[in-house]
Amino acid sequence: MTASLPYVHQVTKYDPADRDERGYYVGDEDVRSDHRPVEAAYLAVAAAFAKDSGVTEVAIREPAVAGVVNFGVEPAVVLLEEGHVHNASRWHRVTAVGLASIRSGLAPRARLSIWPDLSPDAGAALADLPDGLTELVWSDQHGKIHSRYVYADEDDPMAVVGDSDGVLAVSCYADERRPLLAAVLPDADGVLRARWAA
Repeated sequence: MTASLPYVHQVTKYDPADRDERGYYVGDEDVRSDHRPVEAAYLAVAAAFAKDSGVTEVAIREPAVAGVVNFGVEPAVVLLEEGHVHNASRWHRVTAVGLASIRSGLAPRARLSIWPDLSPDAGAALADLPDGLTELVWSDQHGKIHSRYVYADEDDPMAVVGDSDGVLAVSCYADERRPLLAAVLPDADGVLRARWAA
């Protein structure tokens, strides 16, 4: 049995008085400076606490992170697949800024799937394509999202995506096609009337 120390340490460069009821920092300091050297300093402080206390294991409580992660500084970017009819879809790159315009253009009763953002490393994204049919989703130099179905053993995926800004490879087989989140767009009155199979 592992003994639990009765201490809780919060290491932060921000004054706790500058946090709202949810714990988010709302003060005037630049939060974008909280990267690399500052994060390394936080880890050094945690290691020093652990060493001084004789702690050899640390438990991080309540991480509860799954799917898309936004720590409040970097803009959250995800891909939205809009299935407006069976076997056809449109792709949208979603940010907080463009959300309203995307929402207003979605087809009624569309099947919606949320995917991770495009990988900027096309080579890595396309390195291990599964056998069979794969959908490639990419962004061109102007930010337009494209998609095309390819067979990894017949097509040259790098030639398909060209000089893209980012790439996502999605399997076309139902048991391998797993978005982060799936939903159906309800009608304007809030009632869900679509008939999509799971």
